[in-house]
Amino acid sequence: MAASLSAQEHSIQDGVKPGEGCPELSADELVIPLYHVDGWKPVEMNDWTFSSGYEARSLQRETGVTANGGIDFGAAFEMTFRRGKLKLWRDLQLGVKTADPRSWTGFDQVWHAFSTQLSHLARYAMVRQYVALERNARFALPAGRVLRDAPLVHRRERQSQGDSIETVIERSCLDAVGKATAIDGLAAVKHLVFDTESLTWDALLDAIGNDWDGDEPTRQLWSNAPKYGTGIAWVDQLAREMDRVLLALLHEHPKSHRTEGQAA
Repeated sequence: MAASLSAQEHSIQDGVKPGEGCPELSADELVIPLYHVDGWKPVEMNDWTFSSGYEARSLQRETGVTANGGIDFGAAFEMTFRRGKLKLWRDLQLGVKTADPRSWTGFDQVWHAFSTQLSHLARYAMVRQYVALERNARFALPAGRVLRDAPLVHRRERQSQGDSIETVIERSCLDAVGKATAIDGLAAVKHLVFDTESLTWDALLDAIGNDWDGDEPTRQLWSNAPKYGTGIAWVDQLAREMDRVLLALLHEHPKSHRTEGQAA
């Protein structure tokens, strides 16, 4: 049954992969070599299917994806300059109470505050993901069980295999929105406050706090600041540094495999 379903999806794949965009990312020529590098068996490499929009997932090796914890980079950016608070939530203290921006004398302090807020949001997303996975393991998934060998051999439900079967990869990830917005914002702060000294902290924070109302000159300065994806190396580097913040957090908190009877 698994092979039949996989074969059908591979036929669809052959029809769409000459196109542009996401379909090009899901093709045997790209997916299988990646699995091969990791030392997977032929049956595991060949029996892959689409997952979500354009991801690839091996039916014999990887678990399903639970609705993932989301991170709003834009919220992390706002909390950076409002000491962990969001205006939308009436200044509820959702993030870390970082320093007053007016005390910052270099962009490294801005980046440290932003990284702190981003890591804070990511930690809570990981907690939500963990709770969801723990709950999922309590429910049976008979249709999914027959698609894979591991559930039958180990007599475990598909959702709980990541906790007990070392060959199974438990797929969890951090969905994110607003990354480019946050990059543009940080780049504007660096450019306007520190590099060119075009704005003071008071002028910028007041303009942002009033949503630019009545301060068109400041809004124009902000709108014309360096942007992500326009070939400016130091701006694009901010995106890579954001990824490093999250990767470092995930590295510090790995998901360990557990054997039967072990506590979480």
